[in-house]
Amino acid sequence: LLLNGTQLITFLMFLIGPLLTMRLVAEENREGTLEVLMTLPMNESAFVVGKFFAVWAYYTVMLLLTLVQVLMLSWVGVLDYGTVFTSYLGAWLYGGAALAICMIWSATTEDQVIAAFLGAPTILVLYLSDIGAFYVQNLTSTQTGAAAGAVANFLSAFFRQIGLSTHYQTTLVQGLIRAQDIAYYVLMMIGALIITVRIVATRRWRQ
Repeated sequence: LLLNGTQLITFLMFLIGPLLTMRLVAEENREGTLEVLMTLPMNESAFVVGKFFAVWAYYTVMLLLTLVQVLMLSWVGVLDYGTVFTSYLGAWLYGGAALAICMIWSATTEDQVIAAFLGAPTILVLYLSDIGAFYVQNLTSTQTGAAAGAVANFLSAFFRQIGLSTHYQTTLVQGLIRAQDIAYYVLMMIGALIITVRIVATRRWRQ
């Protein structure tokens, strides 16, 4: 039940992420306040990172509120607190990565609704990438050529490794902490924030 709760949160990030981030930069672009903010003693990086940590902190509070469920379950049974910790750690990192990715779309448009509609399918596709990897892997059995099979194996591995759920469902939810999973989420956040910073800087100088 507990794991289903954290897994539900990560699944719903394709809705939660866009809703939390759609106004972060898009609203500044629409209102024309981005230029005003940039006159303050901060650069684009500080602006974007500050916005990100603010929304990630808000998400963290939302996630911590679900610990009430852990408390209630601890009263009626014995919990594996190691698995509880890793599942929440994974949900926290998963959320941070999803929020950072959604911020890219918020920075590309002045319309927050468009930002939300672009962010939602992006996160959903990354969540469902495991299914795509499984589908491509099945194609391998129907390929007679070695080259075609190698391409299918490469694509399957690529889709599996780039997926948000791959690094959560099979390890952190099961109570396993792997450095590569932590690194994946951290690098995903850093990469998305770098892209957002470049977009904000470009839009600023164009205006």
